[in-house]
Amino acid sequence: MALAVECKNVSKKYNKDILEKLVGNKNILSKESIGNIEKYHVFDDFSKDEIYKLRVKGIEISSVNLQDLFIEITKKK
Repeated sequence: MALAVECKNVSKKYNKDILEKLVGNKNILSKESIGNIEKYHVFDDFSKDEIYKLRVKGIEISSVNLQDLFIEITKKK
């Protein structure tokens, strides 16, 4: 299933590259880094197992609103 999600690493236990390791093979629309927080907008397929692994590693997953999704898509082109 294709999802447009915002993945945010807010865990202090893991290094800043954790999101890159977990979603680096996905269609990443944008990346943002503020202090220890990494935030990626991703539009791709995620299995239930992948979502579980992200959450276990302390990654917050939330949906991207439609307007932000269109902005990210049009920026890429």
